[in-house]
Amino acid sequence: MRKKIITAIDDSPVLLTTLQGILAERFEFRGFSGVDRALRYLNSHVVDLIILDIRMPMMDGHQLLAAIREIPDLKEVPVLMLTSSTSVTDIRKAVSEGASDYILKPVDTEILEKKIASLIGE
Repeated sequence: MRKKIITAIDDSPVLLTTLQGILAERFEFRGFSGVDRALRYLNSHVVDLIILDIRMPMMDGHQLLAAIREIPDLKEVPVLMLTSSTSVTDIRKAVSEGASDYILKPVDTEILEKKIASLIGE
């Protein structure tokens, strides 16, 4: 059975390294700090889950989520929004735009693993 593929997009290389350390043993993990490279990858690869930072320069997570949902093969892929914001407005906006769930930074490994399990059945 193939490993499920998780793609993360965050402007923090430290966070991407942390996520890789948490997820790489059980999943095929691809992390991107650049939105352009991430979109090129997502346009040509099948993924099982996308982890997406809300606050990024150039294109924020809300804009990127909209772009992801325009890709036919990604319309139903779960998106877990990652944010340091505790703003209910940010979280509601993400969910109304098609995010499947959210998790707060700093990332708690146990919560992350439970949310992933609920979203992709791992």
